[in-house]
Amino acid sequence: MSTPISGARIPNPKSTPSRSILRQTHSTLPTLKRPRSGSDLSKPDEPAAVSSPTKRRKVEFSDAPNEVHSIGKRTLMEFKLEVQRSLEQHSRGDSEGYLVLKEYFANDRLYADSDNDNALKPHELRGYVIALASFTPVLKQNAYESLVTAILRCTWVGRDESFINAFIDFLAALITVKGSYMMEVLDMIVSKFSDVRRSSWSVPGFPKIDCATMHGRLHIALQRLLRMFPGAQGALRSIIKSCFPSVDETKRAYSTYLQNILRIKEYAPALGPYVLDLIVKQMVDIDVEMQADLDDLDGPMAVALQGVFSEPRDEEDLDDDSDAESVASDDSDVDEDIAKARAVRDQVEKLDTAMETMFLFYDEILSISDVKTAEQITNDYMKTLLSEFSGIILQTRKSRHTQFLLFHFVQQSENTMMQFIDTCEAIAFRSNSPAALKDYAVCYLASFVARAGRLPDEVIRGAFHRLLSQLERLRLAYQPTCRSPDLRRYYSYYAVCQAVLYVWCFRWQSLIEAVPDFVDPEDPSSYVGQALDWGHELRSVMQNNLFGPLNPLKVCAPGIVEEFAKLAHKLNLAYVYPLLETNKRIHLGQYMQRSYSAGGGALRDTKAETIGDESMLQLEQYFPFDPKQVHGCVGSILNLSESAIPA
Repeated sequence: MSTPISGARIPNPKSTPSRSILRQTHSTLPTLKRPRSGSDLSKPDEPAAVSSPTKRRKVEFSDAPNEVHSIGKRTLMEFKLEVQRSLEQHSRGDSEGYLVLKEYFANDRLYADSDNDNALKPHELRGYVIALASFTPVLKQNAYESLVTAILRCTWVGRDESFINAFIDFLAALITVKGSYMMEVLDMIVSKFSDVRRSSWSVPGFPKIDCATMHGRLHIALQRLLRMFPGAQGALRSIIKSCFPSVDETKRAYSTYLQNILRIKEYAPALGPYVLDLIVKQMVDIDVEMQADLDDLDGPMAVALQGVFSEPRDEEDLDDDSDAESVASDDSDVDEDIAKARAVRDQVEKLDTAMETMFLFYDEILSISDVKTAEQITNDYMKTLLSEFSGIILQTRKSRHTQFLLFHFVQQSENTMMQFIDTCEAIAFRSNSPAALKDYAVCYLASFVARAGRLPDEVIRGAFHRLLSQLERLRLAYQPTCRSPDLRRYYSYYAVCQAVLYVWCFRWQSLIEAVPDFVDPEDPSSYVGQALDWGHELRSVMQNNLFGPLNPLKVCAPGIVEEFAKLAHKLNLAYVYPLLETNKRIHLGQYMQRSYSAGGGALRDTKAETIGDESMLQLEQYFPFDPKQVHGCVGSILNLSESAIPA
């Protein structure tokens, strides 16, 4: 008689057959007193008591209401004895039975539809899973690692509910005795979050299930494991990140993964902020890379990009094995420009997919009917969004699309709009942040105040006058030592001044303090040429800054300066055209060279060395909520944006 493996709780039969009992079909062995059936996926099983060599942890499995004594023609005891014998023989160097066990799981779908009576039937694999759960204290040994790997890789999620419950029991028992398997188990589950083709989970002999059902089963497994092992949430973070699809994945696979990791917050709310941060970070990365590619487009590439965007894009059915979207083309037959253009198109589509997913996610939050609940949830997500803004979005100047999530969500109430404005002002005016970050915050502040369609007039006026106050503070700090306009020396000053001009061009109607009675608020043209009361502060600040030695109209973006000059003249705020004519004769490069020469620099004040492209010495027209460069689903929220008001 062979010696049973230590730790296996199986009654020894009176005699042991000399030959292998693999595929044995008779039922002469005693049955188990209280086996588990695991028939209800909606109720997590209670883990079985198994000991760990490092830390003893009791994991309790439920007693199923319907006892299972056999599976097909075989009893559960037969399955357990077969597993016991195979593992014992493997430990002594005879691996025939062990390899057969491993083969059952490695090729679980090949055996399932066989007509051979000796082949593994679809339902029989569950017997081995239940049996192996009793031997997890043995399976923790390195000698059985290949079998565990084969089990974890089997097509379990496409089988019936009783198998899935048994499989989750096995996972829990395995992790209990060897915690290092936690990462492998979590990776196995999360990596399936992007599966969208039925062929990847279907098993012959079992009813076909759709994509939603398959993913629901993954979440049932993950939820039960997180409930049993709360400490696994830390490991799950890194797994979610490492399994994130690349831009080479199909749009539906990418979108499905996003939807699934967002679903995790329903049963693991502590992971919610991390998941949202991760998605936003991925979106920003794609956004920046895409924008860099778009900026590099030359003539032929631009034409190619226009062509590939007009190509038909047949989406695959989620439950079909067709792969119309991801069929690889023969690179040898594709023009290099077209190949690059398709890569850019794929980036645009993935970003658009992510944006659409996130818009739907936040719209669902905003649709909560209970006022008190909605207010609490909105406050929670507002904190997350503002954290993402400060820590991710604001850090990346090249982002063109991702920030519109914030733009959309914060306009839900005056309170949320004020929270965003306060955050921008705190970074721009009151923080110890790097100067570049402060300048970016000014751009976001000005762009939001100018473009947000739901901002009340009093909020607009308050934010605008705080910008005026900051402009005056910077002027008083820089003007005493200023000898000429210089973007490098006084960048923050010019950034605030350009923000003031930009906001005024969009919001002039909200900034007027009094108008004649005959002016029609619905007709902007009726304001032209009228005696409008702009208030003493605005006129004074404009006079002090526009005509002072810092000369911001020479340094600010020409497009904004031209628009301001036109509107300011029509609306009787300021007449700056003579100054603009004078500025045409000023060369910023010469001023910069003089400052270098005076400071001992290498540059000399010679006409030959004057910098020819003055745009390099002027502010970029960067306002992140400008809708003109956005694509795809972002356009669906631009009804929340203002347009430049003509006069």
